[in-house]
Amino acid sequence: MTSISAILVVSDATLAAGTKRVLSELPIRILVDEPSVADWNEFCERVEAMGPDVVILDLGILRDSIEETMERIRKVPRPPSVIVVHTEAHAETILRVIRAGAMEYCNPPVEKPMRTALEKILRQKMESAPAKGSGKTFGFLGAKGGCGATTIACHTAVSLPSLIDDRVLLADFDLQGGMVEFLLKCKANYSVMQAMQNAHRLDESYWKALVTNGIVKLDVLTAPPASAQRQAMPVDRLPGVLQFARTVYGATVVDLGRFLTMGALSAMSELDQTLIVTTLDVLALHHARKIVESLLDAGYARERIGLVVNRVTSQRDLEPEDVEKLLGVPITAVLGDDSTSLHEAYPEGKLLMSDSRLYQQIVRMARKLAGVPETQQKKKFLFFGS
Repeated sequence: MTSISAILVVSDATLAAGTKRVLSELPIRILVDEPSVADWNEFCERVEAMGPDVVILDLGILRDSIEETMERIRKVPRPPSVIVVHTEAHAETILRVIRAGAMEYCNPPVEKPMRTALEKILRQKMESAPAKGSGKTFGFLGAKGGCGATTIACHTAVSLPSLIDDRVLLADFDLQGGMVEFLLKCKANYSVMQAMQNAHRLDESYWKALVTNGIVKLDVLTAPPASAQRQAMPVDRLPGVLQFARTVYGATVVDLGRFLTMGALSAMSELDQTLIVTTLDVLALHHARKIVESLLDAGYARERIGLVVNRVTSQRDLEPEDVEKLLGVPITAVLGDDSTSLHEAYPEGKLLMSDSRLYQQIVRMARKLAGVPETQQKKKFLFFGS
């Protein structure tokens, strides 16, 4: 199903309630829900980073004229549609708002015109998208370095093709030093840098030149090489890359690196689920808590955030359930410590054996994410290139 994303900035309670009723009945992800804007420059930066399909604005909160506000929004690389809501219905005001570039003006009761406008945006997106679509996207973000986010992302991606019987993409969005290429021993001529630079003209033919593969039904989009990291990274185009990936793959797994970078924040607007990977040590939990708070403050829905507690041993001072209470978001998976097996596998260009305890734990998590019921796995070994 085609879906769209929205930023909602509505102060009036009646307008907000009517708008949210319509949004709840349509395939729309609310990225931000705030009653006002304190800094319009910062707001436009968030619009640019998140790449919403539509911004719903309360005319009553605007400090500048509607013309100036629309001009600011139009200057972002992928300007969204704008729906303006207001408590009054003066013909002169409506005409002025539409002339400024808004696609719709809604006044109470807002439900009918709001639904009409949003359904139009949905139709336009569905008509402009390729025939295939609606693949799921999952991102893994390390609370700090060394939490194992890349390892978990790689094994999750490897397990998914047989679970969902469809093609899977593993995308390395750790733009400051991605390790996916090293761990999977794959060689790539291009990277996510070219995907970002050409997000406006991606098609399957060009895409095949960007990705590399070595496991059946798994493509890999690697991080930029060290030489490219001196260039400016157009991270605002990462949502466009993921939107295209939805049309090609049944599932996309994204390694977001560590900490909440601008690249990670930009990509998250297109993720169905963001998994924060943490261990039980104090520093990792501290960073995980700051990430959760930052995401919630930015308007991300709590239900789109999950926790993966990694390297859990029988000797611990803190239980995973305590972490869930501490951070205020649900645990998606608890994974045991199997450092010995990983250190033995990686130098030989292998991933974990499929009957290892840790791999089976990751498979169960992948099933949960993809909504696949439990069945027996048949494969015994996983080699990149086999």
